[in-house]
Amino acid sequence: MRKSPSFHLCFLVLLQIILVLGSPSAAQASSAPNAKFKADIDSIVKKGSSKNTNWGIAIRNASTGQSLYEENSLRKLVPASNRKLFTSLLALEKLGEQYTYQTELFADGAISEDGHLRGALRVVGSGDPTFCNPRFDGGSRTKPLEQFVDAVKRAGIKYVHDGIVVDCSAFTNDHDAVSGLPDDYVVQYAARPCCLSFSENAIAVQVKAGYGENQPVRVSTIPAYSLVLLINNAKNGSKRSANTLRISRERNGDIITIDGKKPLGQSSETRLVALRNPALVAGKVFKELLKENGIFVQGDVRVVYSAPEAQGKRLDVYISPPLKDLLPLMNQRSNNVITEQVYQSISRRLYGLGSYENTRKAELEFLDQIGVPIRYVVPEDGSGLSRDNLCTADSIIRMLQWETTQPHFQTFKDSLALSGSKGTLKGRMTSSRLKGRVYGKTGTLNGVSTLSGYYITPKGTIFTFSILVNDAESWKARDAQNIILDKLARYYGHL
Repeated sequence: MRKSPSFHLCFLVLLQIILVLGSPSAAQASSAPNAKFKADIDSIVKKGSSKNTNWGIAIRNASTGQSLYEENSLRKLVPASNRKLFTSLLALEKLGEQYTYQTELFADGAISEDGHLRGALRVVGSGDPTFCNPRFDGGSRTKPLEQFVDAVKRAGIKYVHDGIVVDCSAFTNDHDAVSGLPDDYVVQYAARPCCLSFSENAIAVQVKAGYGENQPVRVSTIPAYSLVLLINNAKNGSKRSANTLRISRERNGDIITIDGKKPLGQSSETRLVALRNPALVAGKVFKELLKENGIFVQGDVRVVYSAPEAQGKRLDVYISPPLKDLLPLMNQRSNNVITEQVYQSISRRLYGLGSYENTRKAELEFLDQIGVPIRYVVPEDGSGLSRDNLCTADSIIRMLQWETTQPHFQTFKDSLALSGSKGTLKGRMTSSRLKGRVYGKTGTLNGVSTLSGYYITPKGTIFTFSILVNDAESWKARDAQNIILDKLARYYGHL
């Protein structure tokens, strides 16, 4: 009896399936990469470790949730700036990527026909980190305040009888709300959030050589107004002397002291000093700008932390760029000040008052809702500057995996640093296999190096990873992170 062609085809297909399933070498070929990948990563971790190094690693397929590698993924470690991932996703979920800040100007009192305001000008802060920020508005530190000056002129005001009030009631005024911060509170990257920010809550101090050896150096601020008290003890050194300039600030105020020596003939230098009270400085700049425009202000600049029972006439509003434009500064440039401003803004939006306590509460509720076990997350601040922040690699992975299913995933992904291309990963993972494939957030403190994010294959498969390293030599940890991701691309880049 002659068999039909379809019979022969079915027989051949069945035979091939039997051979494949029954072949030990084929079974090994499908499982070997997992075992070999794990062995390779184990070896990398061992080589990248010092005596007391603590690792927390998780690598998973974002679509399936399949775990490719785990090492102490439930160990709570200091995340450093990987904390910004938590803040970014919380902000996207609770504020929205199109969220904008509104900083308002009011005239609290009657305006007479001859231009007298029988009251104060009130600036109401909203926590906007772009306000008077030289990263925006073409590098200007004063453009929003210049906009307000124009509004005062349009209102016909020529004389203000009761000074300038800066309303900071949107945030709590608790400078001690965060523990575990660095002792060097003067450095710009450690500046604290403020309801009305100014120049990322730091002031630029410019130092120029004076006119003779052992004569005082010349010191000024940018902008060049009397914004803070400068105590200049620094002198000119000889042309061949070392530069020993030191700039310090008292902890509870904005008195800045300049000590040491600056060599004659050396070019001027500008150093950023974190401000204790940025809102007060912003108010002083506003007063100076009004004076330059022929508007006299009688009375001082006052910062208040409670809103008035009734607002006066609104003269103007400054609207910030949307949140989506701030995220790259948080995640690619790892800007601490902007992140802290956004962190407190979340609870201001949710509860009417921005505070660390309120935002921590909102964050833990959010994490619980998306399936991140909150017993493994200890939030202290929004940026990761505090060493009292703790989390696990698993908690980061769960959060990143959740985000791949959200409508703002593209915005979040594009805000991250990109291997070999932009942000803090521009000089890392530059090989053809990894360049432009790793979207990540780095984190660095003394003894801490972290990297978490996404590896996306040429075919579009997304892998989530988190590599947290504590008590390590940073260069060893960074090299290990780079090699681990290179191995991930080698073994799984074909998917």
